[in-house]
Amino acid sequence: MNKKRPFLKLAIQKIESLFSKNKDIPVILADIKDELSNRKTPRSKLLKNEVDKFNKISSNKDNKKKRSGKNLEEFLKSITLKEFVLEYDVPIRLQHMILPELNFIKFNTIYDFIVATEDEKDSLLRLPGFGRKSLNHLRFAIEDLIKEKLNMDYFDQPINNLMNKAIVVENNNADKVVVSNLDNDQEEALKNITLGFFVNNSNSINNRTKNAILNAEEGGLLIYESLYDFYIANINSKEELLNLENFGKGSLENLSKSVDALIKDKKKLFFLTDRFLKSNNISIFSSINELIDYAIVTIENEMEQDIIKARHLEENTPTLQEMGDKFGVTRERIRQIEKNAINKVKGFILTFSQDDMISNFKIEIDNYFFSDNCFISKTRAKEVVKTGLKPIGLYIESTNDSLVDFLNEWFFYSDKFQGWFINKDIKHENERGFVFTSSLSLDLAAQKSEWPITPSSLSDLMHLPECVVKDKVVLSSGLYLEKLENGIFVRLRGKMSVKSAVRYALRRYKRGMSLEEVKINCLEMFDLKLTIGAIGNALGDLPDGLIVNTGTYALYENLNINDQQISAIRDFCKMYLLKEQKYISAFVIFNSLKKQGGIHEKYGDLDNGHIFFGVCQDDESFITKKGFMLGLNISSFKGKYVSLTREIVDLMNREQRPLSIKEIIDKLSATRCLMPSSLQNMLENRKNTIIFEKIGNTYSLIGNEDHLEIDDNDLFEVDFDEI
Repeated sequence: MNKKRPFLKLAIQKIESLFSKNKDIPVILADIKDELSNRKTPRSKLLKNEVDKFNKISSNKDNKKKRSGKNLEEFLKSITLKEFVLEYDVPIRLQHMILPELNFIKFNTIYDFIVATEDEKDSLLRLPGFGRKSLNHLRFAIEDLIKEKLNMDYFDQPINNLMNKAIVVENNNADKVVVSNLDNDQEEALKNITLGFFVNNSNSINNRTKNAILNAEEGGLLIYESLYDFYIANINSKEELLNLENFGKGSLENLSKSVDALIKDKKKLFFLTDRFLKSNNISIFSSINELIDYAIVTIENEMEQDIIKARHLEENTPTLQEMGDKFGVTRERIRQIEKNAINKVKGFILTFSQDDMISNFKIEIDNYFFSDNCFISKTRAKEVVKTGLKPIGLYIESTNDSLVDFLNEWFFYSDKFQGWFINKDIKHENERGFVFTSSLSLDLAAQKSEWPITPSSLSDLMHLPECVVKDKVVLSSGLYLEKLENGIFVRLRGKMSVKSAVRYALRRYKRGMSLEEVKINCLEMFDLKLTIGAIGNALGDLPDGLIVNTGTYALYENLNINDQQISAIRDFCKMYLLKEQKYISAFVIFNSLKKQGGIHEKYGDLDNGHIFFGVCQDDESFITKKGFMLGLNISSFKGKYVSLTREIVDLMNREQRPLSIKEIIDKLSATRCLMPSSLQNMLENRKNTIIFEKIGNTYSLIGNEDHLEIDDNDLFEVDFDEI
C-alpha cells in the first residue's frame, strides 16, 4: 500500500470489517458495494465478488415504498447520509464535500446525525471546505425532508421531540455507552483534552499505543477530536481504531483503561486539562523560568522531579554519583532517570509551535546571548549556557539536539565571521562593511594598538566588525573588556609587563624617545616605577622596537620603512659580511650603503647607523657585539669576533711603534667607526693602563705582548661608537 495514501488502506480495512460483520444487512451491504465500485485494488475486487453473492437490495423506488410503513425513527435510520445527499434536495456543493469523505464521517444515517451531540456534528467542520454555513444547510435540508416532503401526521412521534433528543446510538451487538456518571466539570475537562495529548502525557499508556495514536493524529486518521469523543463512543466505533497501523486489541484495552482511570482521578484529570490549555497558549508563561517550572511540575514521578531540579537548576550541580548515593541507586540509573525526565520536559515544551515560542521568549533569549554584544561565536555561546541562567540552559537542551541547532533557529549565522548575529539587518550590514577577514591575531593587534586600547582600534587593525572583536576579547585569556564613563576599553589581564608598558609609551608620541622619557611616561600612564636599566633590558627584547639615535629608541611603525625595505637592508648587510668574513661595525656597513645613492627609495628613511644596527639586531641571522659590531649566525660566515682592545694590541704589535688616536682610528676604519674622545677614554681607563702607556700624543704597549696577560672578557670596551 502506498505510504502516501494511508486513507486508502484504512478504507479497505474498514470495508472488510463491515462486510465480515454485516453482510446480512442490506443497507450496509449496499454501502460496501458502492464503496468498492470506486476501488481498483485486488483486495477490493475480491470483496466486490463476495458482495455480489449477497446482493439482494431492491431499487431505490422499492426502498421508498418500504419506508412508508415505518415510524419516524425507523424511516430516518433507513436513509444513509450518502443516499440523502444524492437523492434529496441538498445543495450540490454539499455532495462535493461529503461524498469523497464518507469513510471519515461517523454518521452512517441521517438519524445518526440528528441525535448526535453538537460536538459530534462539529466534527464535519474538519472536512475540506466544510464550514459552519455548510453544516447549517445540512440541518435545514434534513428538516425540510421531514416537514415538507413527508406526511408528518403519518408518524407517531413528533418531529421536535426527535430533533431535540440527546441519546447515544445503539448498533447491533454493541453496548450502550453510559455518560450519566460524568459531572459537568468532568465532561468539560474531557472535551478540552485531545486524544493525542493524553497518550503523550500519560504514564499508563505504553509506547506502542502512544506511537500508533500520535502517528494517526499526524496523518489525519483519528476520528476522535477530543478525549470526550472517545469516551462516549460505542464499542463498534472504538474498534475502528484497530484499523490503525500497529494498533491492536491490546492497545485499545490499554487506551480504554487509561481513560477510565483518568476520569476516576479528578485531580489528575483537571491538572491534565490545565496543562493542555496552557500548552495551547504560550503567552501564559511570562518567562522561560515559569515554563520550565511548570513543565517539571507536570512530571508525576517525584524522584524524576528531584533529579532534574538538582542536576539542571541548582547552582552547585551534584554529580551522578552523588545523586546515586542519595537515592541508593547506581550513577547509570540516575543518568537514565535524568534522561527520561528531560524527555518529559521536552514533550511538554514541544506542544507549542516554534514560532510561538520565539515570539513569546525572543527578548529573553536575546538578552541571554546578546546582552552586551550583537554577535556571538559558538565558543562564547557555550560559555553563556554554562555560566548563565540554569532554566534557559535546560530549555535549550530540551528543545534542540544541539546548541548550534538552537542558535540557527533563533538567530542568523554568518559563514564569514563564524558566528551568529542577533538579526538579519545587522548581519548584512557587517558582512557588507568588511570585505576581507582578519589575518592579524587579537594579541598582535593589541600590541599594535595605542593606549588606551579600544574595540574600534582593534577592529581597524584586524579588519573585523567591532562586535566580532568584542567576542574575541571576552574569550581571550589575556584581555578583557572594561566599561567606563567615557566608553568601553580593552584591558590586559594581570599586571602590565615592562615590555608592554615600554611599547605603549613609545607609541604615545610616535617618535623616538630617550630612556628617561620612556621612564616618565610609564609612570604617568601605568603608575609603573621603572629603572633605566629595566627599560634598557626591555628594549633589548622588544622585537618591534629599535635604537634610532644615540640613547634614543622608537618603534618600527614610527619609521618610514616598510617590510620590503627592511629585508633589503638586512640582505645588503649579509652580503657585505659574507664578502669580508669579519665582524664589522654597523656604521661602517651603513657608510658603504650610503655611497650607492638614492637609498631612501630602496631602504626607506634609513637616516643613520643606529637604525641600520637596530634593523639587523632584530634578525636572528645576525650576531651583535659591543660597539655596534655585526657578525652572522650562519655556517658560511667564518669571521671571529675580536675585542677592540685586542685589535689595538695586534695593531701596535704589527706597527712596532707608538700610535696616535688618529692613526689608530684610520688603521681600524675597515672594521670599526670610532670617535676620538671615546677611544681616548678607553685607552686611558685604569683597567687598561696595565696594557697601554701614553707617551705625549701617542700610545704604546707596556713591554712585549708575551709579557701581557690580556683577558678579553674583562677589558673595558667602548659602549657606543659614533661617526
